This record gives sequence, C-alpha cells and structure tokens, in this order.
Amino acid sequence: MMPLVSNRTLGMTYIKVILLWCITIGSNTLFGQSISGRTTVCVGNNDNYTFNGPAGSKITSWQITKGTASGSGNSRLVNWTSAGTGQVKVNYRDSEGEPQPPATLSVTVNPGSGGVTPGAISVASTSVCNNSSTIIQSASSPTGNGFLTYYWFKRLPQHLFLLKFRAYSNAYTAVNLTESTTFYRQAVFQCTNVNSNTITLTVIPTQNFVVNISINPQRSSFDYCLGELSFTANTSHSGNIYYSWTHTNSETGTSAILSTSQTYTPVDFQSGDFVTVGPIFFQMLFV
Repeated sequence: MMPLVSNRTLGMTYIKVILLWCITIGSNTLFGQSISGRTTVCVGNNDNYTFNGPAGSKITSWQITKGTASGSGNSRLVNWTSAGTGQVKVNYRDSEGEPQPPATLSVTVNPGSGGVTPGAISVASTSVCNNSSTIIQSASSPTGNGFLTYYWFKRLPQHLFLLKFRAYSNAYTAVNLTESTTFYRQAVFQCTNVNSNTITLTVIPTQNFVVNISINPQRSSFDYCLGELSFTANTSHSGNIYYSWTHTNSETGTSAILSTSQTYTPVDFQSGDFVTVGPIFFQMLFV
C-alpha cells in the first residue's frame, strides 16, 4: 500500500513593518535643536543661554529681543534691557550646510526697580494706651509693574519681626500694644522690593488717678441759671492730660463732645442734662 502524499504547499504570510522616528516639538525644541536658559527674568539681569543643535550644525547668527548678547560659540550672555516679551533666536545650518528652521526661546522680561515707588502709611495717633490696638492705614499705594504683595514688619529696640508674609492688604492692625514699637510696610514686586516710611507707636503706661469736677460759682444748692456757671476738671496727675467734656441730652440720650480744655462753660443745657469728663459726671437742675 502506497502512502498518501498531500500535494498542498505550506504558505507563510509576511507583514511589512515600518518603524517611524517620532520627534517631540515644543516651544523651544525642533528637529533635535533647543535653547536652554531662564524664561522669566528681570530688566537688568544677565543670563546665559546655550544652543543645543544636531551633530555638525553651525550657528550663523543670534538674535535677541528686549536685550543684548555677548560671547562666542554655542552660548551667549544676554543682558535684558527692557520689559516685555523677549526672545532668544538662533539661526543655523546643518552638517551639509543647508539652512534650518531657527531655534527660538520666549522669555518674559519683568520690569526692574526703575519707576517703583513705596507708597506711605499713616495712623490716626502715634500715642496709644497700654494693651490697646490701632489700625495702620495706607496713605498712598505703591506703584510699579508686575505681581505685588506686602510684607509687614515691626521693630523693637533689639529685634526685627516679620508680621505678615505675602499679605494682600495694604493696611495692618496692631493689637495688644504694650511697648513702643516701630512699623513699616514692604511692597514686593516681581523684581524688586521697596519699604514705606516708618511709624513709631508710643505706648502710654496705664495710670490710676482721680479726676474731680468743680463748679463755679459754688453754692450750697445746685440751682443755677443758664449762663452763670462753669465746670473745671481737677486732677493730681502731673503728666500730659487730655480733657474731653461730653454733654448728654436727658431726653434723647445722645451725647456730644463739647470741649477739650480743662474748663467748660455750658451752653444750651436743659434741666436734667449732665456733663461728663472721664468717668466723672455732674447732673445739673436748671431753674
């Protein structure tokens, strides 16, 4: 018996595979070339920039926008001279001498210290009571370009303290003051910082003393005609004294400061009104 022989031919399938070289193209990378260096700078900065090109490439020129360049070879030292959007551009040829698309790098050039003003701070009074608070206000705002934040500082005789870091408020509330302290505000722009004027708050120590009110002319009764009397505040305190006479209307309950001198002569009083200086008050019955 003869063996069976198949007349089939075994076949193979061929797949052609094509390998592709992929190049990532970015803002400063093209066909294997790039420029390295800082992309955010300030006017007046000097920064190095280096061209990285394909093997055998030859630089034909450098072009700088918003600055000037010096140096040789594949690197340049750029002095940034004006604010705005700058650019470093390199023209070159490949190893066969053919011109290639230029390499570019965009650079943000922020203004320097020129044209920046610090602004000023103010306060209602530089004398404050012990353990009190006061608001240091902005008398004028800083001027300049770029992003702005504030740093607040206080200075004691032997120490300097940073109170607020990267604050957005141009005013500051000083609280619980127990000793004389100097404050100032620092305006921080992207490329420079400037200090405001300084304000020294003098803390007045707590003092206990008695204030009495005397009336002239003196009578055994408190019956007076309007216009014939005056009040005088008396105290044993020997330092600086500030007076504040307050008139309170007996019907409406409203009060108003009438005088800041030691003696006060009432006008337009009604029967039952009373006068106050400090914590002492005196009620008058007019006839």
